[in-house]
Amino acid sequence: MKELIGKLSRGIIEYNLPEVEVSVTDIDKSIEAGELYHGSFEIFSKDDNELKGIVYSTCEKFKIINDQFVGRNNKIEYVIDGKNSEIGDVIKGRVNIVSNGGELFIPYTIAVKEESIPSSIGDISNLFHFINLVKQEYDEGLKMFLSKDFERIILKDNVADKSLYNGLINSYSKKRALEEFMLAINKKQEVKIELSDTLREYDMLEESYGDILTLTRNTWGYIDIKVDVDGDFITEYKKNITEDDFAGNNYEFRYLIDISKLHSGMNYGKIKFYTMNQCLECEISIDNTGEIDSANHEIKKCIASLNEQYLNFRMRKSSIDTWAENSNVLIERARGFRDDMPFLKLLQAQMYISRRRDEEAKWLIDSVAEEILDKKEENVVLYCYYLYVRTLQKRKLEQTIIATDIIRKYYENGYDKWQLLWILLYIDTSFENNKSLKLTRIKEQYKIGCRSTLMYYEALYVLNKQPALLRVINSFELQVLNFGSKYDAIDLRLAVQISELAMLEKNFRPLLFNILVKLYDKFENKIILTAIISLLIRGNKTDEKYFKWYAKGVTADIQVTRLYEYYVYSMPEDYDGIVPNTVLMYYVYNGNQLMNREAFFYGLIIRNKDKQPNVYKNYRRNMEHFALDKLRNGEIDRFISVVYADVLTEEMITEENEKNLVKILNTWKLECDNDRIKEVIVRHKEIVNEQTFVINKGIAYINIYTDDAVVLLKDINGNIYHNTINYTLTKLYDDKGLNKIALERNPENIYLMAKECEQTLKYHKSIPSGVSLFKEVMISDDFEEVYKDYIIQDIIEYYSNNYDGEELDEYLMSIDVSRLKRKSRVSVIELMIMRGLYEYAEKYLIEYGYSDIDPRKILKYCSRRLKEDKEIEEDKQLLEYCNYAFSKGKYNEIILDYLCRYYYGTTKEMMEIWRVSKEFEFESRDLEERLIAQMLFSRTFISSVVTIYDSYYKKGASEVIRYAYLFFMSHEYFIRENPVDDMFFKHLGDELVFDKNIMDICKCAYLKYQSDKKTISDTNKEICMDCMKYLDKKTIIFDFYKQFTKWFAVPDRILDKTTIVYRAEPQDKVLISYYLETGNNEEKEYTTEEMKCCFTGMYTKSFTLFYGEKLNYYITEISDGESRVTESKDHQLDDRNVEASQSRYGMLNDILMCMEMKQEGMISELAGKYYVNNELVKHLFR
Repeated sequence: MKELIGKLSRGIIEYNLPEVEVSVTDIDKSIEAGELYHGSFEIFSKDDNELKGIVYSTCEKFKIINDQFVGRNNKIEYVIDGKNSEIGDVIKGRVNIVSNGGELFIPYTIAVKEESIPSSIGDISNLFHFINLVKQEYDEGLKMFLSKDFERIILKDNVADKSLYNGLINSYSKKRALEEFMLAINKKQEVKIELSDTLREYDMLEESYGDILTLTRNTWGYIDIKVDVDGDFITEYKKNITEDDFAGNNYEFRYLIDISKLHSGMNYGKIKFYTMNQCLECEISIDNTGEIDSANHEIKKCIASLNEQYLNFRMRKSSIDTWAENSNVLIERARGFRDDMPFLKLLQAQMYISRRRDEEAKWLIDSVAEEILDKKEENVVLYCYYLYVRTLQKRKLEQTIIATDIIRKYYENGYDKWQLLWILLYIDTSFENNKSLKLTRIKEQYKIGCRSTLMYYEALYVLNKQPALLRVINSFELQVLNFGSKYDAIDLRLAVQISELAMLEKNFRPLLFNILVKLYDKFENKIILTAIISLLIRGNKTDEKYFKWYAKGVTADIQVTRLYEYYVYSMPEDYDGIVPNTVLMYYVYNGNQLMNREAFFYGLIIRNKDKQPNVYKNYRRNMEHFALDKLRNGEIDRFISVVYADVLTEEMITEENEKNLVKILNTWKLECDNDRIKEVIVRHKEIVNEQTFVINKGIAYINIYTDDAVVLLKDINGNIYHNTINYTLTKLYDDKGLNKIALERNPENIYLMAKECEQTLKYHKSIPSGVSLFKEVMISDDFEEVYKDYIIQDIIEYYSNNYDGEELDEYLMSIDVSRLKRKSRVSVIELMIMRGLYEYAEKYLIEYGYSDIDPRKILKYCSRRLKEDKEIEEDKQLLEYCNYAFSKGKYNEIILDYLCRYYYGTTKEMMEIWRVSKEFEFESRDLEERLIAQMLFSRTFISSVVTIYDSYYKKGASEVIRYAYLFFMSHEYFIRENPVDDMFFKHLGDELVFDKNIMDICKCAYLKYQSDKKTISDTNKEICMDCMKYLDKKTIIFDFYKQFTKWFAVPDRILDKTTIVYRAEPQDKVLISYYLETGNNEEKEYTTEEMKCCFTGMYTKSFTLFYGEKLNYYITEISDGESRVTESKDHQLDDRNVEASQSRYGMLNDILMCMEMKQEGMISELAGKYYVNNELVKHLFR
């Protein structure tokens, strides 16, 4: 620009402006938040002329890298800075180009989109897109879920989702973690399965058989199904099923029934499908019963029933007739299946004998006698039974004695079967006389494996007769007594004997306990009750199911040591009855005996305090001591919490226990009935570390401090769950007053800090205490950084509304601005400006920009900086700030002064600054000089330059600008024939008076302007005369000079000339071809001459024409070796354009005119004058 102005001041001008074009008409881009986008465009000359210029951007986020250019083709590089932009922002502005080819602009619109992760289905930038990816490309989605970018790009600033994610990501199964996450954020349904069948039945399989069960799932997603079977005949099945095994939503589960592993009869099995919260079963039933097996099975059932009928008969539960009749029916049924069994016939014979049907009995016995006797050594038991039945049939002593001897010999010589002993018990009289021996023999049979109820009955019969024979309760005795209790066959005397022996037991024996329970139900005997309680206490039995026995003991005033303790230990947790006074009185002085039931017991006292006020009063002190002791240890459960709620007061809180108060006030009871869950994880979104709690018997006592804490469950395999496992949460204890104390006395407890922050944010309590709390959080390493980013916004919001005090200054100087969101960052910078922290503000304005800052704050910042350093030189950054404030309508004299001194921009922008400065009556010479120079350089807003120059001129124009301006405007007017403001010619006239070095074109322009006037001042006449005289000497002559003859005498040599003027490119050669028509009819040839380049772009050729002569001409331009005729005209001198003159030329023209008019007298007169005049000239200039 400086070079061009210098040339203009020397009268050098580029006749034609370069034709500027740009490669883009606008810039429309999308970038990600935080992205630095590099781009470029080209500025080039269409006409191959060299371009010069400078490029500006109206927005700080769109930065021009190379802002100056020179050349025909110029690549302009730019960078779009999305570093501090946020999603949804739109960066709008213009690239302004100021060049020697004019000014133009390129509008730009930059949309800031979400940062994304590329995938096979497109860019993923949010959870909605991510779920679609998982649904379509599961493995790719899982990989993205586990990537380091997922939390930052997909979850962004969602504090709660990030806390959930960080808890689940530690799951052993990453697929489970992904599934739980999607369920937790409500982006999909939980996968549930259904089974096509719950029962499959098979009959008489002849070979191994394969079959299919269909599993159906309700939706897509991860699933892990464990398969288990009952029945080893179910084989060749898949033990683990996942989502990959499903075709669509169905999976065909195949299994094989291996017939080699089936036993005869009915075979039962199950196929079980387990997920973490489902168990589906299909029962498998296989009938593998053949015809023979079926007959044997039915016979066995009949014999078992016969056994029952016999026992009922012996225990007098049925008559002999009923027994015989029912037994006979069963035997007939058995014989219907197989009639070739001697045993069945002998049984029926025995029945007949009992009914006195001797002949029929004899016939049956005889029918099998031969077969049995032939094979007696092969089946000694059947043979001995035959002898027994025969003795019943014969009813002879001799026969009985013989049979007894035979059977005894077998029994004592290796055939010690219980069946033989049973027979002997009925036919050997020695057993009847010696009950002890009988009992001994039966016990011997038990020891070698006999478990027959027939033998149990015989032993029980002996004990009922002689209870004293029960001296110990070992395995045999226990089975006999159990048999007796089952059949309600134990007498009271034996029951008492059992109880007395039971009271000597050192350990709990479940079977003995059950026997005693049945006996007590039968007899309700105090001794039996005492035995029951003694047995339970020795077994340390405190289960709720035993409570009723302890309660009976207390009611019956049973004297058993520690009865009251076990009464409380076993009391059901939901017990709502009244505790007997004896127990209450006992524990007033023996509270230490309550062990871990102390809280429960006190809860009963509290629950019934209205019904038993005196009891409550007696226990009050004990309960207070208990509460303090538990608080000191930080213990709480659902029973302890009841005591806390009733007795704990603010006065009881001391330095010793105040820390534990926090814990007990924030304890929750979690109950989960899934036995695979072993741990509970609690994550507070605010806190870095998570808490882990062990589940014991389905219960865990966990600490939750905030409303939206994440509760996760962890199974035995390390998998973590959120919503898919059912559980319940119950708050144990809460007290508003104690909560307040806990907060006051534990200000550094991070969980209480998190809780208080949550309440402050929830209810928008932006109070000084809340802000102080937030500030403590900000410096703590225990809090999540993303949460700090969240709460700092509230700190800033508070200070934005309350910006007084030194405390604010200290905080502003310590704050980490990099972690702030834009809104808060802007507030911080504005606060820094408001508080006068300009060094800090400047640092962040440079780093984060100023376009979001309130222009009034920018005005304040700039004003203060300029006031503090009045000698400040040009500062590009400061100029940007000042211009930003000005563009938003915020300015003052200080800002205007700085802009006027240093600002460069588009002509329009600079003109606006000049206009406002003028309104302020502000001297802006520097700006005017730059503005005039730029207007001349870019040739824009030329119509306004005169006004600006007028202001500038009055302040004293520099010579270079003055000459450049005068020359350029003269050129515009005289050469290009563009209209120019009249004020310019006033300036020009003033210059011509005092400066004789004004360029020729300026004088020509001034003469041209004045030549059109009807009147001019004397001063202007003088100027015009001087200019014409000067130009005449330099033979710079134009026809319009002749118009001045009405004001002053124009030199004759100007008047006798006719000048042809032609405007063309300076580099072109211009030829004029002409001939004169003088009135005769002779043919004329064109004469060609090169026209004189008078000024850049202006060519002239002068002719002397006499009245009546006609000049015919045409003009040819030669450019780049090519010529073309551009103009063809004629010019004739007649009475319309001939100038009256006393010169010889004028006289000749007058003579010619008179000749044309045939005025002979005038011709002679004029000819005489011409002759005299001509002679005088010769004589004078000889």
